[in-house]
Amino acid sequence: MPVNAGQRLITCRQLISLAANVVLISTVLFAPASDAAEKSFCFAMAESYYEQLYCEIRAKGEGSNLPAFYQFKNNAEQTQALLLKRPAAKIGVVVKAPTLNSSSTKSNLSLQAKKPLSTANRPVDKVQHPTNEPRAQLTSPEPALTHNTQGCRLKAQHIQCGQQDYRLLTNLHNKRLSDTALASTNKMALPRFTGNMQNEDQVREYLYLAYEQYLNQMRSIGLGGVTTRFGKFSYLFYDYHDKGLDFPDRFETLFHYLKKDKAALGVSEQPADSQGMTLAQCAWLSTQYYVCEHGKNNLVYATQ
Repeated sequence: MPVNAGQRLITCRQLISLAANVVLISTVLFAPASDAAEKSFCFAMAESYYEQLYCEIRAKGEGSNLPAFYQFKNNAEQTQALLLKRPAAKIGVVVKAPTLNSSSTKSNLSLQAKKPLSTANRPVDKVQHPTNEPRAQLTSPEPALTHNTQGCRLKAQHIQCGQQDYRLLTNLHNKRLSDTALASTNKMALPRFTGNMQNEDQVREYLYLAYEQYLNQMRSIGLGGVTTRFGKFSYLFYDYHDKGLDFPDRFETLFHYLKKDKAALGVSEQPADSQGMTLAQCAWLSTQYYVCEHGKNNLVYATQ
C-alpha cells in the first residue's frame, strides 16, 4: 500500500486501546498523520462521550485549535470538557460536565447470568428519557462471564452447538451490502430503557436487548468484524445516564457518522485472529449470537 513520505503505517488494531471499540476497520492499514485521516478515522477510535463529541466537532469543521486526538485522549474528563466547551458551542452543542460517578467507578458489566427474557418483563415498551434516578447498586460490579457453552465446540471460525452453527463475523465490502444499508433510512434504533435504574435485573435485560440490536445494525453496514465489547457498551449506558444524555440518540449520531465513513473507506474482510481462544472466553447472547473477548478483540459469532 503506497504512502506519502514521512507517514507511518499502523494497523487499526493498534489504534484500539484497552477494548475493542466501535471502530471502522479491523485489519486495514492506514496512515493517521494527516488532518484528513484524523477526521476520517476519529469515530473509529472514540471510546467515550467526550471523545465522540471531539470527533463530531472535527467532522463539522470546527475545533482547529483542539489538540491531536491522542493528546486529547490522554487528558482527564474535566480537562476534556473544558477543551470542548467553546468549539462545541459553535456547532450548537452544550458540553455536559463530568459527574461524580464518572471514571473507573462506572459499572462495566459482562454477559453474566444471561437468562431468557419473558415478553412481560421487557422494559422497552414505551419511550422514557433519562432522569436523575440513581443507578442500580450492582452486587457484582465486574462479574465473570457466564459461558453457556455446554455441548458446544469451537472450530476456528465456527462455534458448533448441536445442529446450530455460529460463524465468526467479518467486515464486508460495500458491494456485499444491501442497497439501503448505508442510506439515511437505516437507523441504529436502539430501544429505550423504561425500567427502574435501581433494579439490576431490569438494567441487564435492557442492555442485552439493546446490545443485540447494536450488533444487528453494525452487521447491516458491514462492520460486524469490529464491534465494542458488552462491558464498554454498558459503561456508556451508565455514563450517558449520569450526564443526562439520551443513550439511543447518542448511538444514532454515532451510527450516522459510521455510515458516512463506511461509504467512503475500504475495509478488509480478513477475520480477526482467534488463535489460542477457548470457549471459556465466549458468552451466549441470544439464539443469534455468541460473543467472545479475545485479547483486545471482540469476536462475534452469528447464525447465518
